[in-house]
Amino acid sequence: MILRVGYGCNVIYAKLFLDGCEFQFVCKLKYLGVYLLNGKKRRLSLHEPKAKFFKALNGILCRVKDFSYEMVIKAYCKPVLLYACECCNMSRSEVSQ
Repeated sequence: MILRVGYGCNVIYAKLFLDGCEFQFVCKLKYLGVYLLNGKKRRLSLHEPKAKFFKALNGILCRVKDFSYEMVIKAYCKPVLLYACECCNMSRSEVSQ
């Protein structure tokens, strides 16, 4: 799979082959647990980390009723949300999401 980033990201070029197998041009690529998006700048997809955060939060809160919510969120859910966010400079709109 090939993810194109830069000014020519939307231009269609000739098909690429290696050992008779054609490479696919994709809009989103998962690499080391982070979803990268194509475009003029390098961007991360924030949908998957948010979905995993709420999945972890709901899974814990449906079983635990007596603990402090802040402790549970900081210990188990926040690392899922913030994984690899420092590897890419996010815009203000991405951070506010």
